[in-house]
Amino acid sequence: MIPKVIGTERKARDRDNFGGLVEYIARDDPESLANGIPPVPPEDIGTRNLDGYYYDTREGRKIIAEVMHETAQKSTRTRRHPGYHFAVSWPDGEKPTREQVEIVVGKTVAAVGLEECETFWTVHRDTDHVHLHVLVNTIHPERGVRVGPPFRRDFALLHKACRELELEHEWARTKGAWVSVEPEPGVPLIMERHRAEARGLWKTDEKTKPAISQRAARAEHNLGGDSFQTWAQGAPADALHAALEKPGATWTDAHAALARFGISIEGKSSGMIVATKLATGRVLAAKASQLGRWATKSALEKKLGAYQPPAGNLPKAAASYAQHVEAERRGAVAADRRPDPDDKRTKAREARAVARAELAHRFDWEQSQKRAARKDERIKLRAEHAAERKALREQQREERRQARQGKMKRTDLSLLAYRHAKAREALQERQKQARAALSLRLPRNEVWRLWVEGEAAAGDEAAKAALRGIKYREQRNAKSERDAIDGEDLAPLRPFAVGNLRAEVDEVRQVVHYLGQDGRERFTDTGPRIVMRDREKQSIEAALRIAAEKFGGRVDLQGSEEFRERAAREATRLGILVLNQDLAATVEDERRKIEAGRETQRPTRPRSRGDDLSR
Repeated sequence: MIPKVIGTERKARDRDNFGGLVEYIARDDPESLANGIPPVPPEDIGTRNLDGYYYDTREGRKIIAEVMHETAQKSTRTRRHPGYHFAVSWPDGEKPTREQVEIVVGKTVAAVGLEECETFWTVHRDTDHVHLHVLVNTIHPERGVRVGPPFRRDFALLHKACRELELEHEWARTKGAWVSVEPEPGVPLIMERHRAEARGLWKTDEKTKPAISQRAARAEHNLGGDSFQTWAQGAPADALHAALEKPGATWTDAHAALARFGISIEGKSSGMIVATKLATGRVLAAKASQLGRWATKSALEKKLGAYQPPAGNLPKAAASYAQHVEAERRGAVAADRRPDPDDKRTKAREARAVARAELAHRFDWEQSQKRAARKDERIKLRAEHAAERKALREQQREERRQARQGKMKRTDLSLLAYRHAKAREALQERQKQARAALSLRLPRNEVWRLWVEGEAAAGDEAAKAALRGIKYREQRNAKSERDAIDGEDLAPLRPFAVGNLRAEVDEVRQVVHYLGQDGRERFTDTGPRIVMRDREKQSIEAALRIAAEKFGGRVDLQGSEEFRERAAREATRLGILVLNQDLAATVEDERRKIEAGRETQRPTRPRSRGDDLSR
C-alpha cells in the first residue's frame, strides 16, 4: 500500500469550499462527465462523522460538501484550506472489500489525529491499481479549531499505518518511510527505514534507484515503458561511470561516453542536467544526480575539474532514447531467451513479433492521418474565427458611427462601450472553447497506451498482447515484491481448467482471476506473469501446471526465497524446467530425493526355490 498526500488548493474553488474536492474524488466534476467517466458507485463511497447525510446521489454529495463548508467557517483564524486529502493505492491484483476499506480509512485518519473530524471517502476500482481517496475536514465539528495533521510528519505516519494494515490483512508489503522486516523468521517487525538500515535489517541492495519526477512517472504510464529519466539510469549511466573510472579522465571523455547515447551534459542553475533531443525537436532532461550519487555537480567537478563544454566532434549516437522507445513499441527489445526446442513456440514468437510490428505501424499511420486532419481543421477553424472577429469589429464600428451621428449622451456611449467589451469577451470565450473541443477530438499526439487500450477493448489480439506486456513491465519494475511465476507469453489470454478452481476473465484489464471454492482468489494470470495470492500447496501446484501449459514447460520464479524454493521443488516434481540459475542446487537436491524415493519403492525380485537349494 502506498499513501500519498494530495494538495487541496487546485481543486478547491475558494479558501474553505469543499464542493470541488468532493466532486473530484466522487467523479462528479465536469471533466469526468465530459470524458464519459461515470460517478463512483454508492458501494464505494462512505463517510465518517457525517451521520444522517446520504451520499448515493450527486445532490446528496453536494449537501455533504456544504455541511463540511459550514463546519470550516466556524474557524476564522486558519488561512490554509481546511481540507486534508490523501490517497492510498494497493498493488496490482489486491481487491479490498468495503469492510476492509472502512478499516483502512479509520486507521489512517486516526494515525494523523483526525479521527473526530468529518470525512468523505471514495474507492476507484476501474484503474490498474485500486486506490482510495480520503477527504477530511481538519476543523473540529464541535470545537471549531484546526486539529491536524501533524506538521511534516503526516507522510511517515501514513506509511506506518499502511505497514500495519498490510500485516493485519496479509496484503503485499510495500517499501516506504516505514518498512516491514523480519529479525527472526516468521516474526515481522515494523521499523523506520533508516533505523532498519542502521541495524542491518534493511539491505542496501533493496534501496530504490534515485526517484524520477512525477512528469516522468506519467510518461512511463502513457508510454508503457521507461521514461528518459529511468532509461538514462541504465546503460548511459554505466557508460559514464566507466569513463570516469579511467585514469586521467576528462570532460571530453564524459561528453563522448554520453554522446554515444544521444545525451548531452551541461550545467543548469546550481546543478547539472543530462538531456536528449527527439526528432520532433522536444528536449527531455533529467538531473545528472539521477544517474547516481557519483554524478552530482560537485562530485563530477571534483573528479574532472570545472565544467567544460564539449569541444570538437563527438561520436554519433548508436543507441538513443528515441530508438529505445520505438524498439519497445514494436516489441523489438531483445530478451534473454534460452534456445527453445519447441518449433511451435518459435513460430508463435515470430508471429507475435510480426503482429506487434504491424500494430506499431498502424499506430504511426493513424497518428500521421490525424495530424494531417488536425492541421486542416485548425486552418479552417482559424479562418472562421478571423471572419467572426472581423464581422464583430465591423458591426461595432458601425454602431459607434451611428451613435456619434445621433449625438448620444456620454452615459449612453459608456454603456455602448461596455456592451461591446462584453460581446468581444463572449466571442473570445466561444472561440477558446471551440479550440479546446478540437484539441480534445484531434489531440496533437495520442498516447500509445490509451490507443492500445482502445484497440484491445475492440478485440485486437495484438493490442491485447501489447497491453499485457506493458502491465508486465510495470509489475516487474514495481517496488513491492510479489511471489510470481514468469514466462514467455505467446498465446492469447484464456482461462484454464484446473482442479476445483473457478476462472474469472477480466477483459478490460486483460487478466484471469482463479478463485477457490470459498471465493478467495488463489492467483492471477496477467499474461507473462502469474501472481500468487496465497502459498498453499494446492495453489502453487495449480499455478505451476497453468504456467507449464502457457510457457512451454519452462518457468522463471520470482518473489521471496521461501516461495521460490517451494515452487522450484514442486516444479521439479511436476517435470517443469526451472530457469533460475540460483535455484539449480535446490532443483538438483529435489531430483536426488525423487530418485531415492523411487529406489526405495522399487519392488525386489522374489527368490526362487532354486536359489534356496543352491545354498
